Amino acid sequence: MTRCDDEAATRLRAYFGERLALYGHDPRGVDWQSAEAQRARLEAVLAIGPLDGASLLDAGCGLGDLHAYLRERAVAARYTGCDLSAAHVAAAQQAYPEARFLAAEVREVLAAEHFDYVIACGLLHLRVPRWNRWAWDLVRAMYANCRRGLAVTLPHRGAAHPPILAAVDPADWLMRLRLLCPATVAQPLDRWGDTVFLLRKDGLLSEHAQRSQ
Repeated sequence: MTRCDDEAATRLRAYFGERLALYGHDPRGVDWQSAEAQRARLEAVLAIGPLDGASLLDAGCGLGDLHAYLRERAVAARYTGCDLSAAHVAAAQQAYPEARFLAAEVREVLAAEHFDYVIACGLLHLRVPRWNRWAWDLVRAMYANCRRGLAVTLPHRGAAHPPILAAVDPADWLMRLRLLCPATVAQPLDRWGDTVFLLRKDGLLSEHAQRSQ
């Protein structure tokens, strides 16, 4: 890992470790505002494509609640979650012993194994040193090493986010992401101050995503 990556990893572990110590297995333990806010984002990222039977990497999985959401909706994806925080991974394994979780950085996982879909729901939200370079490098790596598609959430500017979050201009990021994937679409979650970016390699999105454009 580069110095930039090391600094980001240290910041992420410390910040989310504090959240877990304060709130335990709760959406606030991964810094979501509420269970409703978490579920809104999970629903939005699942518009990336047909997940039944597909392999899926939950990048920055936190407490593994995407796995529970998939199971609740009877989506039979082959789920793997990875996170830098060993404490979060241990809590996820305890809550969902049937699922596969790895305490590892996403690029390390993708170097060893490719997935149909990668979902990064909250992975890039925290402001870290040289955030723009760090976030863009991660997005490129995730897109390059997925077979079908990538879903990414980012906080957007003007949504009264605390300074610790890296709020972005959605139009700027949409333009940048279309350099990787011309079919990229942006779905605003205005109530929660986020934008969900969906990058499909075949250019086809689910019916739900098409209705949202």
